[in-house]
Amino acid sequence: EEGQECEIIDGDQPDKSVRLPQAGFDATRGWRFVDHLKSIDCDSKDKTAKCVHEITGTVVTQEVVDSAGTYEFNVKVLHVVENAIFTWGFCASETYGKHSNYPLGHKKFPDSMGAASTDSTGKVMSDGKQYHEAPGVAAGDIVGVHVKDGQLRFTKNGESFYKVGVKGNLRFGVSLHKPDQRCQIVDSEAVNQAAGGEPEELPKQSYDDARGWRFCRDVKRIIFDVDAKDKSAKSVTERQATLLTQEVCNAAGSFTFSVRLIELKSSPFVWGVVDDDAKGVHANHPIGHIRYKGTIGAACTAEGGCMMQDGNATASAVAISAGDVLGVEVEKGTARFVKDGVSFHEVGLTGTFRFGISFLEEGQECEIIDGDQPDKSVRLPQAGFDATRGWRFVDHLKSIDCDSKDKTAKCVHEITGTVVTQEVVDSAGTYEFNVKVLHVVENAIFTWGFCASETYGKHSNYPLGHKKFPDSMGAASTDSTGKVMSDGKQYHEAPGVAAGDIVGVHVKDGQLRFTKNGESFYKVGVKGNLRFGVSLHKPDQRCQIVDSEAVNQAAGGEPEELPKQSYDDARGWRFCRDVKRIIFDVDAKDKSAKSVTERQATLLTQEVCNAAGSFTFSVRLIELKSSPFVWGVVDDDAKGVHANHPIGHIRYKGTIGAACTAEGGCMMQDGNATASAVAISAGDVLGVEVEKGTARFVKDGVSFHEVGLTGTFRFGISFLEEGQECE
Repeated sequence: EEGQECEIIDGDQPDKSVRLPQAGFDATRGWRFVDHLKSIDCDSKDKTAKCVHEITGTVVTQEVVDSAGTYEFNVKVLHVVENAIFTWGFCASETYGKHSNYPLGHKKFPDSMGAASTDSTGKVMSDGKQYHEAPGVAAGDIVGVHVKDGQLRFTKNGESFYKVGVKGNLRFGVSLHKPDQRCQIVDSEAVNQAAGGEPEELPKQSYDDARGWRFCRDVKRIIFDVDAKDKSAKSVTERQATLLTQEVCNAAGSFTFSVRLIELKSSPFVWGVVDDDAKGVHANHPIGHIRYKGTIGAACTAEGGCMMQDGNATASAVAISAGDVLGVEVEKGTARFVKDGVSFHEVGLTGTFRFGISFLEEGQECEIIDGDQPDKSVRLPQAGFDATRGWRFVDHLKSIDCDSKDKTAKCVHEITGTVVTQEVVDSAGTYEFNVKVLHVVENAIFTWGFCASETYGKHSNYPLGHKKFPDSMGAASTDSTGKVMSDGKQYHEAPGVAAGDIVGVHVKDGQLRFTKNGESFYKVGVKGNLRFGVSLHKPDQRCQIVDSEAVNQAAGGEPEELPKQSYDDARGWRFCRDVKRIIFDVDAKDKSAKSVTERQATLLTQEVCNAAGSFTFSVRLIELKSSPFVWGVVDDDAKGVHANHPIGHIRYKGTIGAACTAEGGCMMQDGNATASAVAISAGDVLGVEVEKGTARFVKDGVSFHEVGLTGTFRFGISFLEEGQECE
């Protein structure tokens, strides 16, 4: 299979050509891993190590130290794999390449010792022999090796469990055995901070309704990515910490703090209120932790939650998921915890406080939602419609990604959002906006429609037709049924949608029609300037703008004339590039192709042949995916139909192809399966051999089907799924 990989290991002798960097220990810089193994990836600062292949390897420190000195090497276990061994320890300064293939303490890794632990138990190993028992390890544990005056101790969470005498120069290291095992060096700076070193003073701002809430940036360097406006944050490490507002409030006032949860993960997400003076504890602990006094928070997962204060669960809380709006409403000494506007817990509040959120797992993400008033600072681009360029989406939402041409939209978070067109048009004109549904999610709503030219930011959080998205209307459909909605009310029924459907909004002289596959199902009068758009609600929903050029092509408009070359044995076969801009990536020699969209289409040879001759056309399948890959022969004149249909399709006359998957296949002609064909997989060489009027379909040189052939023809291949590839 593509992606398999190996390397020659010559014998088992020490490789004296392996020369690792040797640096002295610098307390301000801390320890750093040597990042050169294929099996283990380190971050840009050489502090975090992650196993990426099922190959055992050891990452050792760049720093070499004298065992007669005093040093502490600590790593935090970020992720364990069930029953997999995690090893930490030391080795001699020269490893002679043994660290590349063996764990610390292995009999083939001399002058090394390691504590090799699963999630339940472990052993201290050296030269392949057990010297002592070791504790099991779990995510969050800090394990270490501490040396002083020639005496070395193995530790877990600060407690020693084995001591041994050492001499000479040492490196410290970690051995990882299974993909996704991860750990991170914990340097003295982080240790000091955890111990309550001098915290950074936080800003103390008054709340300004026009500006809204803003996160402090004090822990960004180690914990968070905060956007330029201090409104959104994402955890980029597994260290637990709390992000606080810059604004300090008085409990006697009236305030509402809300965040939208973008990514939850499996650990709890926490939000709540904290004492004005965090004393730096927030940098290492979540709201409600036993060590974070004067705080109360809701700690919730997808299964449920609890209210946390002083390390105790004081009450139950709600289950949450990505897309939920979570907050605290403070009104004259009472703080109400809310989810999507519904209160689920109340506490009394006095004095001055800040709002805050706590991340407990890498990848958790949220953004501040400031009230629910129109945001007049949101200014979308306004372009006139250009028929040669077509419609383009405004690509600026976190929840929806667009391609480089702003033609395709894909939902990437469980957050509803609407992508609208860059183009603003007058409803008194004549315009057609069409999108092809590329992928549906079962029971998820897909919405298309229009809105006023100014959305005031409402498109970022609401679908077309929602009561909080004024001056908009959308057809909101699942895979079975739908409704035309505006201002939160239903105006008409709408049809269900499926992958492949082309849905649209057509406006002419102030009359607007909603369509599916060219048929209207609702008409409404409109006025003023409009944008068109699509609302996506669930990850993996995808659609693509279908511009008039593609529509004309699909309808049999004037197709691009294909080159007609004679076959040259020295030059070989070459693909035409006529559909590359919408379907294929073709390399510089016109020899390889990859589908970069879910639109079905056929790629043909530049060469045109006569069936009375002798020709062999072959491709190597690089990536198959789950849909069929098709290869075969087609009539010389494709009439542009190849741009939208595979070989053998009912609408692609004069073609015959083998349409095959990993499970099997069939011969296709005029939309009918005429015979069975072979199962295929990546790496197979697939082709057609033409000899004096007979075409033989072959796999790896073995013929499995024959057909008669006359006249002039081209060879071709058809992609039916994004990511399929051949050469």
